[in-house]
Amino acid sequence: MPNRLITIQSSGKKGAASFNPNPQAAGPGDTFTWVNSDIIQHWPTPTTGPAWFNQAINPGVTTLPVSVPQNMNYFCKLHPTEKGSIQVSGAPQIVRLVIMAGTLPSQTINAGDSVFWLNNNPPDKYQLYTIVSGNQKRWGVPPDPLPPHQPSSQVVFPNSGIFVYQCKLHPGQKGTITVL
Repeated sequence: MPNRLITIQSSGKKGAASFNPNPQAAGPGDTFTWVNSDIIQHWPTPTTGPAWFNQAINPGVTTLPVSVPQNMNYFCKLHPTEKGSIQVSGAPQIVRLVIMAGTLPSQTINAGDSVFWLNNNPPDKYQLYTIVSGNQKRWGVPPDPLPPHQPSSQVVFPNSGIFVYQCKLHPGQKGTITVL
């Protein structure tokens, strides 16, 4: 499980050229260290989740290693057009599925991945379930039913298979999770 070095080199550059390499390929358990090779401060910050650093990185400074267990996009908090990406191969991913008006999303994921549903269809609520051995099994608890603009709880798919699900409150709406 190596430590991966990401160089900040953005003087006069913007966007993806600000971080090198970008995207940064990695394996499960790898850690990441940023070195600021620029003449100004930078502050790599994940687009989701908690911050990696509690302050900007000064020129010439190398950070302590940071653990990034899944694919993650990030940006410079001081220069938001500077963006980077870490791609962790083989690591379980968190997948966000957005419920739109009248449809439930279908998605192909890998075994071990987690799914959260987000209800983006106010004012409707959704009660998601699948059929297991002839019985309804709810997904997304709590909250149940899933109110507008709220994420469901995490549903982990540890095994391969095809999982058809539907909404108890909107019986005509169905989706499929295909787990490789």
